[in-house]
Amino acid sequence: MKVNSNSFIDTGGDDAFDHAIYTGAAIPVDGIEIMGNYIYGFYRDSVKHNTQCIGVMISGGGEESNVIIRGNTLVQDRTTVFGGCYGIAFGHHGYNVGGKLHNVEISDNVVVNGGNIGIGLQNCNVGCVIKNNIIYSEIPGAGIVPIMSAGRTSVGTCTPNSPVAGVTCADEQSSGIVIQNNTMYSTSNNTGGYTGIDVGIEGTGYVIANNTVTYMSSAAGSGVNCFSYGLATSAYSFINNNHCHSTATNRWEMTRGTLAAWKTYAAGSGFDTASFTGDPLFVSAGSDFSPTSGSPLIGAGNAAHGSLLDITGAVRPNPPSIGAFEPAGPGTLSIQASRKVSEGAPSARVRVNRIGGAIGAVGVSYATSNGTALAGSDYTTTSGTLSWPDGDGNPKFINVPILHDTITEPAKTFTVTLSNLTGSASLGNSTATVTLYDDDPATPFLDTANSSFLSYINALYGAGITTGCGGGNYCPTQAVNRAQMAAFVIRGVESDPVVGYCGSTPPFADVPVSNTFCGHIKRLKELAITTGCGSNNYCPNDNVPRDQMAAFIVRAVEGEPAATYCGSGSGFADVAQTNGFCRYIKRLAELNITTGCGGGNFCPAQTVTREQMAAFIARAFLGM
Repeated sequence: MKVNSNSFIDTGGDDAFDHAIYTGAAIPVDGIEIMGNYIYGFYRDSVKHNTQCIGVMISGGGEESNVIIRGNTLVQDRTTVFGGCYGIAFGHHGYNVGGKLHNVEISDNVVVNGGNIGIGLQNCNVGCVIKNNIIYSEIPGAGIVPIMSAGRTSVGTCTPNSPVAGVTCADEQSSGIVIQNNTMYSTSNNTGGYTGIDVGIEGTGYVIANNTVTYMSSAAGSGVNCFSYGLATSAYSFINNNHCHSTATNRWEMTRGTLAAWKTYAAGSGFDTASFTGDPLFVSAGSDFSPTSGSPLIGAGNAAHGSLLDITGAVRPNPPSIGAFEPAGPGTLSIQASRKVSEGAPSARVRVNRIGGAIGAVGVSYATSNGTALAGSDYTTTSGTLSWPDGDGNPKFINVPILHDTITEPAKTFTVTLSNLTGSASLGNSTATVTLYDDDPATPFLDTANSSFLSYINALYGAGITTGCGGGNYCPTQAVNRAQMAAFVIRGVESDPVVGYCGSTPPFADVPVSNTFCGHIKRLKELAITTGCGSNNYCPNDNVPRDQMAAFIVRAVEGEPAATYCGSGSGFADVAQTNGFCRYIKRLAELNITTGCGGGNFCPAQTVTREQMAAFIARAFLGM
């Protein structure tokens, strides 16, 4: 069974067993793959349980073997997540077969506000691993546990809905569960208590290594514990090379107290002799949990009990780092290969990315040179340097002033070239070709003379992004559907795909290769700008609301914002943090592509018209 590469928005509910993805069965199941899904949960039913969720975002139970839960992003609305709500949980669910989990891998997932348990694994025996996960919490409730195993004892009573009600369920006892290289982080919003890793109900042979726990609230609440080891030390095979940092009064181990006290207690076992406390020095806690230069996590892990790859797929060195990430090194500086700009834009904004690492200070020089566009008449000669301090992985921008004239003329080009690296970064693509498109032709459409968006429409026409809606018209007030949106975006990013680009394989079930926009939609999917509308469909004829438009454009311009990007709000009165598109809308405004719809609002559900789309596309891709 495979559940891969889907988006689930506003899933689950506030009834028990109301899960987003659920694989439980009363018969043995072998071979489950849940990979690359995005799940956003928000629970609105205030009648039953005061809007608090009870379900699990990814859940399974019964007798399951060879289970892979990898590379998923799970986000819960923090205002409605309290007790009873989990992120990922696999274990006994009341079936008379009991709970038997073999060869379960939970890896490389991001769990944001997973509930009172981020990842829970119980009665797992043989090849069970929890590794390279990020569990991020800003929940104001109590009793938050990012990782718990085992969460229930090995014998329970079957529930009435089981095939045989009331019989004893012989759960298999946990054994050999490995918890390694996970990153757990709680913001200052969480003031109700916290335990990073809780392993203490049953089982033997546990390995807990190379994990990092950070609790940023100064409030101790009901207690802050880095780890909880309730079993005898003989139940654990290896506990070492772990890290914890807390601004609150805390206990390293729930029962034994400080790290020193725990080391004394476990002296005969040698547990946590290489473990430590202190600021982990993440690149950007909340969005980038890789260790920056000088982080104590770098090289402090144990290779024999660590994951071979980090969450990005990078090979770990020996010794490895603690947590989900290895420091990626100084990275590569690369300029975008092409940039389209309207002659009416004040400047060409050319992006330079630092890719694959942010360790150490680096820099690069840049300069413009003529093509068919000439300095002094079409643009202003520009040169200088860009600098990135240690730990800075954000893109930098080169702004080349554009000189506007009133002459109707064909498109012209000039180049921007990188050179003279400083620091240890490598150089990727070094040259960008900037194409200037004329905005002076007479109004090309019969129905746009009175449109307040005329300059944007003309610019799109000049850049070859639109030819109108037929009959010499642009249809400025007509709604834009998702198929048309694909064409607008792909032409803005690059150009029309070649004829027959879809071949014989449709990109989505509801987009046949005969669809006029099939090539554009396929390209949109290939560039990770869309995953469709669910169930392997794209919904090409659905009109595009402003919130979806924000997601399309932001992904096309610079990629996916962090799942927590909207943590401080969107900046618009009608776009709450709970809106699944909040992070895209916030970023769209920051990029000066939108100022909203007036009155401090964005109007997220409002359908986008073709003249409005012209403005969005021209600002995003032509610099207007």
